[in-house]
Amino acid sequence: MNAPPDWLQKSSAKGKAEILDYKAKRAAGVKQTPFKASAASDVLKKHEKQLPTTDKAKGASQASIDQFMALVADQIATAPFMREGHPWAARPQAWWADRLGVTTRQVQRISRAAPVRFLTVLNDDIKMTVYRPGSMADKTPEDYARIMSAMWFKASGRRATGKEFGLLVGLAKCWPEGKAPYLFDLVLSNWGAFCAGADTEIYCGMHGQPADQFKAPPEAFEKRHFAYPNIAFIRVFWWVALEMLNHNGKAVDSFQLGTYAKGSKKGSG
Repeated sequence: MNAPPDWLQKSSAKGKAEILDYKAKRAAGVKQTPFKASAASDVLKKHEKQLPTTDKAKGASQASIDQFMALVADQIATAPFMREGHPWAARPQAWWADRLGVTTRQVQRISRAAPVRFLTVLNDDIKMTVYRPGSMADKTPEDYARIMSAMWFKASGRRATGKEFGLLVGLAKCWPEGKAPYLFDLVLSNWGAFCAGADTEIYCGMHGQPADQFKAPPEAFEKRHFAYPNIAFIRVFWWVALEMLNHNGKAVDSFQLGTYAKGSKKGSG
């Protein structure tokens, strides 16, 4: 994870209080938009409820799981499909069904009971599910980006572009491990406050103050205002979201949280 700038780590309690007071006043002057941040929170709740578990995978025997895992290991060893920095076993569902002697529907049950990660991808223009050993709880930055992308679509009605997806991966890498969806929810639910924090950074940059993390000349900065949340803007000022947390890693009381954040004790990790 990238560390916050030195000025933030070393700033005094009084200085932080002054910044928060400024942000609160600035946020009050920013017109809130009809961006459906609470809808993004609902995506997280639904995602956690639908995580596959062995309890939910009825009809999958241990023998079939062991046979499936052996096939996955063999495919990765002999014909690995590389995606997101990992080798995967890539075969059509009909292939797995034939090797296991079951239906394609039973393949889905077995795979959800087995200790594997899976993705739906295009391989040689053929849509298929690929597998590799691992737990569904062991998420990569790309996994968190997919969750945030779903949140973005639900809240904005627009799918993230390829470039925006890459920016979401970057956020997952910068923010504390496992906290990216929680922080993304926090930013979407408090866009005015986030913009106020970004305004502080831009002001410091324009006036050459020590708080300027970018170390760029003042003329490189310009005032920006986004009425609606903007992924690229969030990516540039990623550490501002950390300022919206208190020392316990939870949202500052004065900030509104979406449905998911209110009900979570440890974020989305």
